[in-house]
Amino acid sequence: MPNSLATARFMLNQKLINPQKTRAQAIFLALVVLLSVSLRLATTAWADDEAALVTVVTINSRVVFCDPPGRYDGETAYLPASFVSRYLGINVKRTSAVGTYALSAYDNTLSLAVGASVGQLNQEILDIQTPQERDGELLVPVELLVQGFAVGAEIEEPAQTAPIVKLTLPGANVQDIRLGEHPDRVRVVLDLDRPAGYIWSVDRDTVAVEVAVPAGQPHEPPGLRLLSFDSPAVERIAQSPTADGFTRVVIAGRECELRRIFTLSNPPRIVVDLAIPQPPKPELPIAPPPGVRPDAGRWQKRNLSTPRGPVTGYVLTINPARDGLEVRPALADQTVHCRSSVLHIARRAGAVAALNGGFFARQGPPLGLLIVDGEWIKHPIFHRTALGVTAGGKLLMDRLSFDGRLYFERHGYLQLDGINRGHDELYWLVVYTPRWGESLAAAGGATRLAVTGDGQITAKETTGAKVAIPEGGYVISGQGRYAELLDRVQVGERVRMDLSTTPIWNNIRHAIGGGPRLVKEGRLHVTASPERFRADIALGATSRSALAITANGGLMLVAVETPPDQPGDGVTLAEFAQILVKLGARDAMNLDGGGSVTVVQDTQVINNPSDGWTRAVSNALVVVPVGTG
Repeated sequence: MPNSLATARFMLNQKLINPQKTRAQAIFLALVVLLSVSLRLATTAWADDEAALVTVVTINSRVVFCDPPGRYDGETAYLPASFVSRYLGINVKRTSAVGTYALSAYDNTLSLAVGASVGQLNQEILDIQTPQERDGELLVPVELLVQGFAVGAEIEEPAQTAPIVKLTLPGANVQDIRLGEHPDRVRVVLDLDRPAGYIWSVDRDTVAVEVAVPAGQPHEPPGLRLLSFDSPAVERIAQSPTADGFTRVVIAGRECELRRIFTLSNPPRIVVDLAIPQPPKPELPIAPPPGVRPDAGRWQKRNLSTPRGPVTGYVLTINPARDGLEVRPALADQTVHCRSSVLHIARRAGAVAALNGGFFARQGPPLGLLIVDGEWIKHPIFHRTALGVTAGGKLLMDRLSFDGRLYFERHGYLQLDGINRGHDELYWLVVYTPRWGESLAAAGGATRLAVTGDGQITAKETTGAKVAIPEGGYVISGQGRYAELLDRVQVGERVRMDLSTTPIWNNIRHAIGGGPRLVKEGRLHVTASPERFRADIALGATSRSALAITANGGLMLVAVETPPDQPGDGVTLAEFAQILVKLGARDAMNLDGGGSVTVVQDTQVINNPSDGWTRAVSNALVVVPVGTG
């Protein structure tokens, strides 16, 4: 191991086998690679004491966190394929043979196999550092990035902290940005003057691509460059310099999602393909469904007064017994990690109307209680306000805390900390259902129990490997002392899960969390501070949406918009509460606001979202015929 703060530099040292080798020899080497894979796949797992974790990487001096972490064995550093793709602009694709992959960028394609010390760069055979796999993900030796893709690399080993991998990407100038439309996608092309590395990210409905600037070139801040296109999928594209040596291009889309990002050569280009959601066929009929009153489920556009002047609002009131309609929450898709536009969610649900729902995390999952058709998808947080609908149709609104428990037939009970939440705290006990996905990712130090729908424990995982989530069942995951307690439970034993709230809500069919509370028993009751909302959220004027119970037991949906060209012309929470009282709310709570506020009638958005385009959200409230599943 090098001394403290010493640097081990990777030198570009391509040990090429004679490029004049015959075709037969090349085929022979390929067979050697495959044979090496078959013999060594079983021995590529890392032992925890053999390698240090790589959690911090610098890219052209920018500090980024490597998650999942890489590995460093004292000689070679390895980075996970997902990191290589997202932060270096090198696509990694699994090929047909077991344990084989292809890394590609511009003109270069590097073929390799797990456990093999020979790879192929384009047409050349070369000796390489042996790639590894951990928990099903390829770990790429950093030296391969140097050999195949002109990435500069070095390792720094501080005395008291984990090793740091320092990478330098080749840079380029963005010469032009072009857009092309296809029936199912929109293609944005960044023309470069030379091949370059790049970092890409997705944030709600925007895609950001950051291209490294050429080394030694002055990075003058020329100011923001805005490009507008007459496109139904892309609202605008902004190009600007960053302070740390990148050119940032932000693509703001409308109802579209990133399909793929890749590079082409001759000339060098970065290509971003955005998938355009296709409307369902046949289209939702505009006429009301059978059993629904003709005038039910219609938004009313209103001019609403505030102390700072009038604002535009949208109001929809539903009485299920009279109108033949009900309001229910709906996820963007099958798992909590998905996001989509409110319009797309409404179309999937066959809704006559819709409104954005509760808050959600940057990664997608809802923040707060969410129950759909009796299925618990997320738990309440921070004692925030939620609305519930019982199986008999009764409407409830209150501030809730989570009271979930697991009863083990031979060991007593354990208190749950959450459902389908990120497991980033040591002393948490969390349940994951199929709404999280097909499996639960690996986590060192955790004990996981797989449980069937009838409560039988069918598997126990203590090695940190990923765990499949049983269909109709769930996985219990414990860290720290909870891991020790779960270790005592044996496969074949039974467990019962009881999910409840404080105060107790019984027979809940649907529930959605939001907050803060705005109206209680017909009076203003804004609880932003006790529900742990930031002051800027409570006091700022912006677009707002709310859910209210009326005096006669109906359910009222309300939205107030901020036009895109008039930021700050929305309402504060206190002003919104006053509006709701005037509209007849007996009890009301705030929902997600700002750019998430989207009002849908039949098959179109009828408000003006404050971002200027419809934001992709985690969940929505849909108005559907009573009894719709």
